[in-house]
Amino acid sequence: MKIEVDSVEILDIDATSLVALNWRLVDLSEWIKGAIVGQISHAKGEMVKMETNRVKGSEVGMPADFQEDSLVTWLATQPGYQTAAERQPEE
Repeated sequence: MKIEVDSVEILDIDATSLVALNWRLVDLSEWIKGAIVGQISHAKGEMVKMETNRVKGSEVGMPADFQEDSLVTWLATQPGYQTAAERQPEE
């Protein structure tokens, strides 16, 4: 079983592993979807917390009425913002 995102293969699950997953999970697709949704939710919360602390006190003037999704988008446009891939060499 191949798992793809935007037509790019990210994982090829071998037959033995698939048997084990089918033993454990009722619906592998729903489990994968739930895992991704959970990671997105966790990432949004972590990003808002960390990036808000990073820009706090700067001249940018963060609006107080942003919802989480709007805040994530706004924080990604602020000076000094880096993706995980960009931060990786520093850590």
